[in-house]
Amino acid sequence: MLGSIIAPSNGAVVSTKKPLDALIEAAENGDAESQFRLGVKYDSSFDNIEQNDTEAFEWYFKAAQAGLAKAQNNLGTMYYKKENYTEAAKWYQKAADQGEAISQRNIGFMFEKGRGVDRVDIATAKSYYEKAAAKNFSGAQFRLGMLYEYGKGVAKDLDKAVEYYLAAANKGDVLVKF
Repeated sequence: MLGSIIAPSNGAVVSTKKPLDALIEAAENGDAESQFRLGVKYDSSFDNIEQNDTEAFEWYFKAAQAGLAKAQNNLGTMYYKKENYTEAAKWYQKAADQGEAISQRNIGFMFEKGRGVDRVDIATAKSYYEKAAAKNFSGAQFRLGMLYEYGKGVAKDLDKAVEYYLAAANKGDVLVKF
């Protein structure tokens, strides 16, 4: 529950707490979605919360341990930014295994670059990119376009590259805007 509630005489449910206070309470009480949302606020400085990597990490970690895929992805990204690629890959993999498209793109990138994984594995990278692209995730479509443009692990195919680039661009991916 996102805070204490009261039922006035008209039967309406009214929160007695400010939304941020209710979110903090729910997060402290173990609600994974609230932990994730609080992590986002600390990560990005939302709602007058000062940006704090330590707090963001703590809340993402709690939600990630509870199995929340989007928290696992964000935790992976925090590890990635600190160049701890092994931990980043571990958390991206957990989220990708749950079908999180951004994590499928991210673990694919780790395999493409050989970061935090045993070795460069373009076939595995491509497989993850294809899973995310099938969910219309533009970042994966862009990476597939690059594989086909440069013939990296696949036969060079400029038509296919353009197809993937256009799909990504049509979703607003600024990396492929001409």
